[in-house]
Amino acid sequence: MKKLNGLLFNKAVSVLIAIDGKRTISAISKEIDLTYSHTIKIIKCLLQIGMITARMEGRCKIIGLTGSGKVLQNSLIIATDLTEIEDWNKYVD
Repeated sequence: MKKLNGLLFNKAVSVLIAIDGKRTISAISKEIDLTYSHTIKIIKCLLQIGMITARMEGRCKIIGLTGSGKVLQNSLIIATDLTEIEDWNKYVD
């Protein structure tokens, strides 16, 4: 299960899960304890694959999820919740 935990808790997944509604990049980076520049790199990748949207509001860039991003975020939240189950034998026939 350690490989699955490592896969699910990488920084890009953390960024995607942290976007609830419309957020600024600095708010996201503070929440997941990641440098601003690293958060920017992850945001650029997520923008390129169409998971998030970005728009300028004054001097701030506001980040939101696309439809595909919301579906992926919900799936990742469920998957991360499942990795926290300690006794899998109760749920397996």
